[in-house]
Order: sequence, then C-alpha cells, then structure tokens
Amino acid sequence: MSYRNIEVNGKTFKYTIGRTHVKIVGDGFSKLFTKAEIGQPISHRDNHVVTPRNIRDAILGNPGPRTFVCERHGTETAHVDFDPFAAEIEGKSVILPACEKCLDERGWEI
Repeated sequence: MSYRNIEVNGKTFKYTIGRTHVKIVGDGFSKLFTKAEIGQPISHRDNHVVTPRNIRDAILGNPGPRTFVCERHGTETAHVDFDPFAAEIEGKSVILPACEKCLDERGWEI
C-alpha cells in the first residue's frame, strides 16, 4: 500500500486506506483504525467512505463520522450515498450526504 501525505497544524502525517483499516503515522503518532471507526457509513450498505477530513479529525483526536445538515430540508445525517443522477446519466460515482428527500429528487431527474 502506498502512503499519502496530509498536513495537520503544520505537521506532516502519512496515511494509507486499506480495504477494512486506515493506518496513520507521523512524528510520535502511529494509529490503526477500522474504517467504521472514522469513516462515513454508506446508506443501505455495510461499507464506509474515508475522506481526508476524516483522517484530519482522527489525528486531532475526534474520530468518528461527521454529521451533515441538509440546507434545503434541515435533516441531519452522518450517512452518505451515491448520487443516482450522476451514476445513471454520467456514469460517475459522486458521493453526497444521504438526505433521503434530496436523493429522491435527484432520482426523479433521471
């Protein structure tokens, strides 16, 4: 596995994301997390997505999924899901916060 660099508070850390775990190493810092500990759960699946923001939060001592609030509907969720419009029409895997109303609206645009 190859390591990627991330800078947090002026210090450089390296991390790698595997199939089930995330390893973060730096000066005096070395931790192994499961994706479920720090990643965003994907709705209706048993998988998690780990972003650089999740890595940064884990380094700062705040592991766990971030919560999102939908600007249009005011719903709060920690889950993410794939945009049905981008998947069907553009053939891309675009991940969005899983507001059920927004995802339903995007599906109707197809």
